[in-house]
Amino acid sequence: MNYCNWLFDTQKQDLGREIIIDGETGKRLTFKELQTEVLKVANFLKSKGYEPGTVIATHLYNGAEAAIVFWLLSILGVLRVL
Repeated sequence: MNYCNWLFDTQKQDLGREIIIDGETGKRLTFKELQTEVLKVANFLKSKGYEPGTVIATHLYNGAEAAIVFWLLSILGVLRVL
């Protein structure tokens, strides 16, 4: 099982549970909210031509947005360079 399977195979009764709590900003995301954000940004990048094998450099602090980027890059199959 990879991270994407884990996130998107979440049981229906768990979709409202929090998965992300950003200690610095206080931002909180449920499984469903995280799924929605990941798919929204992944679809945007896909529409811009990003595809499996594309290399993307990221520079993010360890917060909610970093988690979103981590999962969406996995879904797209792109390579992430820190």
